[in-house]
Amino acid sequence: MDRFPARELDIHRACARDEDFRSICVDHEEASVALRRFRESGEQMDGRVREYESLLEDLADEIWSYLEHADARPKKDKA
Repeated sequence: MDRFPARELDIHRACARDEDFRSICVDHEEASVALRRFRESGEQMDGRVREYESLLEDLADEIWSYLEHADARPKKDKA
């Protein structure tokens, strides 16, 4: 994730072990690609751009919150 370069390893690890977190990251990436397309289209997409900017902020907040609280979560045993 370009937005959290210092946490890249943590993100990859969390994606590997948590399906919900992985889903949030996929949603963030897809929304980022869509936003880039809207901005590059040259069409009047101001409402859509604002909507996706807001969506990206919300997803980024979820990702950051997960990462910040990851150390507080109990580790699952690999039994």
